[in-house]
Formats: sequence, structure tokens, C-alpha cells
Amino acid sequence: DFAVHSFKDLPSELNDQLQITAIPQREAVNEVLISNYSWDELPDNATIGTSSLRREAFCKYHGKNIKTVPLRGNVETRIRKVLEDEVCDATIMAAAGINRLGLQENIKEIFDETYIVPPAGQGALAIMTNKDSEYNDVIAKLNHENTRIEALCEKTILETLGVGCQWPIGITSKVKGNNIDIHAKLLTPEGGLLSDIELTDKKDNAIDAAKEIGMKLKEESLWNRQM
Repeated sequence: DFAVHSFKDLPSELNDQLQITAIPQREAVNEVLISNYSWDELPDNATIGTSSLRREAFCKYHGKNIKTVPLRGNVETRIRKVLEDEVCDATIMAAAGINRLGLQENIKEIFDETYIVPPAGQGALAIMTNKDSEYNDVIAKLNHENTRIEALCEKTILETLGVGCQWPIGITSKVKGNNIDIHAKLLTPEGGLLSDIELTDKKDNAIDAAKEIGMKLKEESLWNRQM
């Protein structure tokens, strides 16, 4: 009758028969470090367990000389592999998943969302239903309007820019009263800065503001690649 997905993992285009009926209140958007080392203590040439181009790029952007290795398994398995030094020195994960599973004691550090900018939609869930489902009115009551505005705003930036979630881009937004603060940061895979945009607009104008940011990101990234 319905399915629950991580919002950040949704495809850009949905099946015509499906809709996002509710986006409940968001969990933390932050990224966290799982390691026996602190961020500052990570050794030169440290191994980071990740397949995320964004996380790798942000590590390099902050001057970390790292190499990445695959880290497989569910959340608990990946944490154990890191803390028992089986595969790598550290990994970076979403705080939301850690919090939902009650595994906060394994967090070494919480990164500010402006330091390692998370992917669009992180911390949000999407409840999908058929457009003609008899349960839509009931499920819609789970919707948190400010979270919905934030998540759809961030998704719109990605769609306008025309890149998938594997590009090294971080996007966050936060509704504050009648306004929305939006931040998007696009890097090269090597950690170079292509574009860094912050904008505040009325929350009722969030989608138009997102499209404006997406177009500006596209223009600035093309310009910087040609330089």
C-alpha cells in the first residue's frame, strides 16, 4: 500500500503512477566520523571506507591526504569493521541513520553541515503511494510541511543542475520562520572548489530559488572548468 524510502536515494524521475504523499519531520542532516582517530588525528594517507565521490572530494577539499576503499555491509557491520581495524582507518556516515538505529555511542565526531555539506535530502524520508491509493489522506497526515519544502528545494537544485547523487555536491536548506536558507557547494573529484552558493529567500519561493541556484551552479562550474 505504501513504501518508505530515504529521500536522498529517490530517482530524479518517478513512476507516473506513484507520488510522494508525505515527508515526515527530518532527522539530523549532518555527516559523522566513525573511527578510532579524531578528524585531526587521521594519519597521512589514511584509508577511508566509502564509495561516495562527494565524501572523498570533501575530505580532499579540507586537505586530507586519503585513499578510499570499499566498505560493505549494513550500518552496524560497517561500524564494526572500522572500529576493529578490519578494512580502513575511518568512514563517514549520515547522522540520521546512526540516530535512527540508536548507535550514537560509535560517533567520533559530528561535522557541521557547512564543513562537509551533506547530499540533497539527507535526513528526510519519503513515503510513496499510488496516486489513486485509498490511504493517501491518512498517510498525508504524516507530512511535515517545512521538511517537505526543504527536501523538494534541494531535489530541485540537483534536477536543474542535471547531475546525479554521485557528483561531489552538497546541498542543505533550512526553513526559518517565513524564510529558507539554502547552501550548495560543488567540488571537483579532486577536491577543488567549483561553486559555493548561499541564498536566503521566502520559503514560498523555495522552488524558484532552487532553480536559480541550480542554473548558477551550472554556469559557475562550466566557467571554472574552462579556466
